[in-house]
Amino acid sequence: MTLLDRLHIPIVSVHDHGDIVYANPAAEDMLGYGRNWLTSCKSGSIFRDVAATDTPPLMTEYLRERADTIIELVHWDGSTVRAIVSGPTFLRSSDPVALVSLQNVTERLWNGDPTV
Repeated sequence: MTLLDRLHIPIVSVHDHGDIVYANPAAEDMLGYGRNWLTSCKSGSIFRDVAATDTPPLMTEYLRERADTIIELVHWDGSTVRAIVSGPTFLRSSDPVALVSLQNVTERLWNGDPTV
């Protein structure tokens, strides 16, 4: 955990049932939340399309399906942060927790960067 806390790359870990198990300081900074706030909420609080569903998906499946694609996250101020989600670090499909990194591409999209 100490190593993950020191990384400048936003990292989150989410349980199948939506609990955010871990978020490093870089993830909290990217989304504007205070230290340890993210681990007190459900994934629907930050994953915009999960919040919009009537029945939340299994989050490990949700993250696996969206690997290397742009997802929308909810910033503390209510604005949208767009990020590319990595593939989950844990490789077994039976793992109840997914650990992923997030690459903020919001500004690049605003500027019309064709490489996103």
